[in-house]
Amino acid sequence: MKFELENIDIHCTTIGPGWLETCEPVSAVQMEKIKIALQKAGLELIDDKKTILIEKIKHAVLEIFSKPDTILKTNFSYYLSQKLNLDYTYLANVFSETQGSTIENFVITNRIKK
Repeated sequence: MKFELENIDIHCTTIGPGWLETCEPVSAVQMEKIKIALQKAGLELIDDKKTILIEKIKHAVLEIFSKPDTILKTNFSYYLSQKLNLDYTYLANVFSETQGSTIENFVITNRIKK
């Protein structure tokens, strides 16, 4: 994906699962080019703030369970709040509102999958 972005003159400093960081601000024209490049790769651009937040929550949960030897030394709500730098009640409300389920259910489901 980095190569495709560089082809449309977007230079990324870092790319992670579900996000990227650019060296300079992205213009509206470049944003359209990014959307097209993502669509060609079978991906989509998420630009809704709540959707982005939900993806960050899910990524944080999955990150914990992707490392087999990770032991959380604090409760998950505190970890998530610190990781995303937002109040857990706010995170839980947004997650429930958009997903129709709680963060706790998402955690339990992924713990069982692990």
